[in-house]
Amino acid sequence: MSVVGLTGPPSTWYRTTWPTYSSEADDAGLEEARLRRLFEDTRVQEYADGNDWFPSLPIAESITATGEIERGGVIPIVLFVDEAEAITALVVDLDVRNDDVGEVSDVTRVERFVEVPLHELAATIVPADDTVLGTLPSVPLERRPWYTAVDGGHRIEDPSQPFDRDGWRIGWDDSGTHGVEIAAEFRNRPVFASLESPATLSGYGLPERDGENTLEWFFPDDGSVFSGDVLVWDVHGVGVGGPGLLGTVTYPGGADRPAGFRFRAHYQTGARGAEGRDHRSGYRFGQSSHELATEFWDDGTVVPIWRRQGPGFVTEYAATIADGVSADTGTDPETDPDAGVDGDAIENGVPHHSIATVAMDVTPGTTDGVEIERSDGAEWTTPETEFYLVGEPGTAVRFSNPEGPETIGVPLEDGMEVVVVRRSAGEIPGAQRLENREIETAFVHPAQYIGDEPIQGERVVAWLLLEAATARLPHPTGTTSFETQATMRLSGY
Repeated sequence: MSVVGLTGPPSTWYRTTWPTYSSEADDAGLEEARLRRLFEDTRVQEYADGNDWFPSLPIAESITATGEIERGGVIPIVLFVDEAEAITALVVDLDVRNDDVGEVSDVTRVERFVEVPLHELAATIVPADDTVLGTLPSVPLERRPWYTAVDGGHRIEDPSQPFDRDGWRIGWDDSGTHGVEIAAEFRNRPVFASLESPATLSGYGLPERDGENTLEWFFPDDGSVFSGDVLVWDVHGVGVGGPGLLGTVTYPGGADRPAGFRFRAHYQTGARGAEGRDHRSGYRFGQSSHELATEFWDDGTVVPIWRRQGPGFVTEYAATIADGVSADTGTDPETDPDAGVDGDAIENGVPHHSIATVAMDVTPGTTDGVEIERSDGAEWTTPETEFYLVGEPGTAVRFSNPEGPETIGVPLEDGMEVVVVRRSAGEIPGAQRLENREIETAFVHPAQYIGDEPIQGERVVAWLLLEAATARLPHPTGTTSFETQATMRLSGY
C-alpha cells in the first residue's frame, strides 16, 4: 500500500486539467483514472463542474472498510471544492472490489468540514500598521516545547542504538510499520523481545454500545464486516506518515517519584514528507494523528501511552445523510426533514472510537517460554490455551519466568482488554503490516488469532487494547488531546 495525495494546504486548484501526484507512474495513472471515474457520477458533476477543486487521493483500500464494503474493497476520496461563498468537500466512496479503478458507491457533500475554516478566520484579521517582527528576540531553545526543533519543525532525535538509562537497556527500530519497535532489558535481564504498536483501529459512526467487547461491537455476528460507517486500520510507519517526532524525554527522580524517561514518537497515517505531518483535514478523512510513547521508570514500571489530537473535526458529519446528499450541520433532519435533505438519516450514535493496540513479545527473565496467570478480581487461574480478557476493576494478567522470580504484571481497568496468543510468524505482529496483502486484509482484530494453541511454557504475544472514547470529549476538535495508557509493573528483578 502507498498513501498519496494531499499532505498540506493545496497550492494548485484544478478545473479542467488533470494533475499528476506521485513520482510512481503506476500510482499516478491509477489516480487519474479514479478521478475520471468520479466525474462520471452526476452527483459529483453537480457540485464540482464549473468550480475549482483540489483532490485528496489516498491509495488506502487495504486499510479501509465501510459498513457495506469489507476491508480491501473501498477507498474514500475527497474533493475540496471552491464554491465562491465557501470551501466545501465531496466525500466519495469508491468501490474497488471488482477492478482497481472502481465504481462510485456513495457521495456526501460536506458544507462545513471544519468548525472554523481558515479562510473565514483569516477574513477576521485586521493587520496592525506596525510590526514587531525583528525587534523581539527569538525564544531560546531551552524555553521551547520539547517537540520543537531548532528549525521550528518537529524534533527528531536518534538515540544511540542501544542506549542505557535508569536501569534499562533499550534497543529500538523504526524501519517497519509497527511504530518504534522496542526491545527492553531491566537490570541486565530480558523484559520484552519486542514492544510495538501494529495498528490503531479508528472507527466512525458506530452504533451505541450495549455491553459488548470491542470485537463484538466493531464486528458483530462473528464476522469481519464493520458495524459502523467507516473504519481505518491506521498504520504507524516511516513510509506512510512518520515519525514526525522521535526522541526521549528525561524525568529526574524526586521525593515523590522514581527517575525515568519517555520514548516518544508521532505518526500520521497518510502524511508524506515533513510538510504533511501537521496537516489536519477533517473527521473521517485526512491524516490520522497518533502519538505513541512508552515510559520506563527505574522502579520497574512500564507505561505504554497512546494519544490523539482529538478525533478530527466533527461538524461535517453531525448529520450524516444517505444517498449522497448534504451533511450541512446547520440542518437537523429530525426537526426539519424537508430542509434540502433527501434520503434517510443514518443512525450514527457514536461519532468516533479508537482502539490503540500494543503488542508485546514478553520475556520475563527468560526467552524460553513463560508462565501465564489471569485474575478475575477474586482468584488467579492458569489458562492452558489462548484467551481474550476484558478489563474490569480487579482483573489482571501476569507473565512469569517458570525457572526464576521475574514477573511482568498487567492490571486491567475499564476500557482495556488483553488478547494472549502463541507467537506466530504468519500473524501480525510476527508479520509486518502491508508486506503481505493476504495477511494484511485478513487482519481485523487481534482476538481473531485466538485458537486452541497451548500457551503455558511457550513464547506468546500479549496484545493490550487501549480504548479511546474520543466521542466523550467536551471539545472534539483537533485542539483537544485524548490520552489512554496502561501500567505494567515488574517484580523479581
